[in-house]
Amino acid sequence: MTTLSPLANNTILITRGANEVEAMSSLISHYGGTAMHVPLLSFQYNKDTNESTYLTRLDQYDWIIFTSKNGVDFFFQRLESYGESLRDFKGKIAAVGEKTKEVLHTYGIDVSFVPEKFTAEDFSEEFQSQLDSVKSVLIPKGNLARDVIASQLTSQKVKCDEWIIYNTVLPSESKHRLRDTLLQSTVNFITFTSSSTVRHFMQVVKEYNLERRIEGIPIACIGPIAKRTASEFGLHVNICPKVYTVEGMIEDIVQYVKEHKEEEK
Repeated sequence: MTTLSPLANNTILITRGANEVEAMSSLISHYGGTAMHVPLLSFQYNKDTNESTYLTRLDQYDWIIFTSKNGVDFFFQRLESYGESLRDFKGKIAAVGEKTKEVLHTYGIDVSFVPEKFTAEDFSEEFQSQLDSVKSVLIPKGNLARDVIASQLTSQKVKCDEWIIYNTVLPSESKHRLRDTLLQSTVNFITFTSSSTVRHFMQVVKEYNLERRIEGIPIACIGPIAKRTASEFGLHVNICPKVYTVEGMIEDIVQYVKEHKEEEK
C-alpha cells in the first residue's frame, strides 16, 4: 500500500485546544507531515447568574442554538447537574456547523437546522426561513463568541437569551511552550482554527518579541473570521478553505505544498 506523503518534511503547528487535536493531528500524519501541538485554548465553566433561570425555563424557548462543540458539552453538564433533561423540550435545536451537530447526536439530540456555511453571518441569513412564529431563543456560548446571531434575532423582535456557559482562556503553560517552539523548532505552517487562537498566539509573540521568528511562515486559517482577525494583527494568510473545516484546511495545505513544489521545478 502506497503511503500518502505530500506533507513529508513539513511540520505543522496546531494551536487549537488539547481536547480537539486528535483528528487534526491524525490527518496531518496521514499526509506524511509532522504535527506539533501547542494548545492556545482552554475552556472553563462560567457561572452565569441567570443559569438556573435558563435551565428551569427551557420549555419556554422555541429554539436552542449551539454555536460550538464546547457549548454543547458544557450545556449538558449543567443540565445534568440540575437534574434536568431535554426529554420534554418541545422546541427545536440548531447547530452552527456539522461538528457541533455531530456532538449533539452523541447526546441523542436531533438537529433541525444547520446552515450551509458555518459562520454566524451565514447562520443569521439562512435562519430567516425558520423565524415564523419564533418568539424566544436560547444561545449557550463562550465568553469570546460574537453576538451576531443574537443581534440579528433581536432586530427581528425575537427574545434572545445569550447564556455565557464557558470561558476561553490561554493556558499559562502554553506561553513558554510556544516561545520555545518558535525559537528552537522549524515550523513550516501555522494553523488557526478560531479568532481566539490567533489572539492568544499574537499575545505570546508580542510578549516575547517573536515577530521575526514567524516572518515568512505560511499561515492557514479555518475560515474567514479567523482570517480577518489574523489580518488585523498584520499577518498574511496564505490558506483559507472554502469549506470551513479542519479537513478542508489540511487539504488546502497539501495543495499549497504541491503547487510550490511544481513552481520549484
